[in-house]
Amino acid sequence: MFNLTANERNALHRLEMESFKRYCRLIDVEPIEYEAYLLATLKSEWRRWRDVMEVTARTRPGAAEEYVRRYEGAQTFWEYKRVEVIDHVERIVENIRPLVPALPINWTYLGNIARRFGATVPKEGDVDSLAALLRELPHVQTYEIEMNAFVTAHSPIGTLPAVFVYEHLMVTLDVFLQTVLAQVIVRTPHGTAFVVDESLWDLRGRNEAFVAGLRSVVEMLLGRTGAAVLDERLLLSHASPELFNVSRAIGYGAGEFVRLHEYAHLLLGHLELPAGPQLELAADRFAYDVIDASDESIAFWARLGAIGALVAFVLVEVIERRISDTHPPALARIKALLHKADRETAWLRWHVVAMLAVCCETLQREYGVPAEGISKWPKGA
Repeated sequence: MFNLTANERNALHRLEMESFKRYCRLIDVEPIEYEAYLLATLKSEWRRWRDVMEVTARTRPGAAEEYVRRYEGAQTFWEYKRVEVIDHVERIVENIRPLVPALPINWTYLGNIARRFGATVPKEGDVDSLAALLRELPHVQTYEIEMNAFVTAHSPIGTLPAVFVYEHLMVTLDVFLQTVLAQVIVRTPHGTAFVVDESLWDLRGRNEAFVAGLRSVVEMLLGRTGAAVLDERLLLSHASPELFNVSRAIGYGAGEFVRLHEYAHLLLGHLELPAGPQLELAADRFAYDVIDASDESIAFWARLGAIGALVAFVLVEVIERRISDTHPPALARIKALLHKADRETAWLRWHVVAMLAVCCETLQREYGVPAEGISKWPKGA
């Protein structure tokens, strides 16, 4: 285990609790009451996801009973979140496992970090020791209204590596994808999910309820509000039982992409290097390749979730009219991931085109973005 002192562990927990209390003040709720509400909501959503998708039972045979016991046994919101972190790590490790020989993991860097902080030293090519290191790495859940996640070698308690994930980022990406893709994806008479006909994109994008809902979501993307005001009927998960499955797989992909991107910075040894666009592209590729090799039954929708997370950042960039010094433009990141010429990649590109198209009206009307400000991806790109 990382040799954390009691003071260091308390410091990390205080970071989480203080950010949660600030968030509760912002949305005018009592922290204790809100914790109880979140625990009940998370368990309800998890049960529905478990019953429909059974992801863990398929990806980790024999682990289903333990998986259920841990989630159902969580007595507090914070206990549930700790179980969630463990599950994310386990799932990521299982997805990485078959790819380890081909991934450019910096084993020397990881070994140095582990020895420095008294953690499990991963052996080159040994997934189990790598998993042990990732389990021991401090994970901090923070609740500031910020679209952010990062892994750092300089945490608030010194040089201890830690993974910070902003809950606002995860929630906002999920609600953004559910809102936009509800206008893009339809259920065919045969029960499959398909992109709505191109002739309907503008009409769907101009729907008044959608414009109002998307504006509320975009305000979350911009960090101006902590929650969106939405009619649940606008969400993909409420469109039909079949599309609920699709929406959860998409949300799963977006969340895994964010986490894997941050793990990639650690596993590839980026924390020792100056930040820059090439490192971000490398972390994107690592994350996307792992998702690409995940459970076949949800792989396409998980990939769409990963790409859709970047579409959200396209909107932020065109509204704020600025690009990060350390990150490539979001559309360039999408194109770098969708460079292949195969049919499935073309189909993912078409989803991106449709997503950008249905967002145009809201961006023009509510944020003054000119028509050419958000490009409809050229069909031949």
